[in-house]
Amino acid sequence: MLSQLTPFLGFSWVSKVSSFVYSNRNESMEKAEAILIVEDEKEIRELLADMLSDRADKFFLAENGVKGLAVVQTEKLNLILTDLAMPQMNGFELIRRVRADKNMTPIIVITGHGDKAVANQLKALISVTLLSKPFSGVDLHNAVTAALEANRAPAAS
Repeated sequence: MLSQLTPFLGFSWVSKVSSFVYSNRNESMEKAEAILIVEDEKEIRELLADMLSDRADKFFLAENGVKGLAVVQTEKLNLILTDLAMPQMNGFELIRRVRADKNMTPIIVITGHGDKAVANQLKALISVTLLSKPFSGVDLHNAVTAALEANRAPAAS
């Protein structure tokens, strides 16, 4: 179904690291962004990419932390969106491994488990934002905007 809508949405599909890369063909974007979406539910991965289609030139889609980490290690990313509960490697382990490699790409954690314990665990990780389900498109765009702006801000000397 999505492949039938692909030309209408302005995306092309490219297979990459057992993931997918969306390339937004909209040439009018001032600044290109590369966003990794790590989510085990295919429909949600694709929906998030659709919802953020005006925010990025490229989307890398991965179905678990293992495949997401492979993308992190090979691509320059401006933002990572990840679920927490996934098979093979969960979101917490993905974040730990990304930060262990000194990669400071902003991360937005999308989860239905938005309790205080999860929030406290995430506070210990640098540049991680929690976005609890259910959320609106406005909530998603606001979180992405804040993360991308913080990533572009020059470091204080």
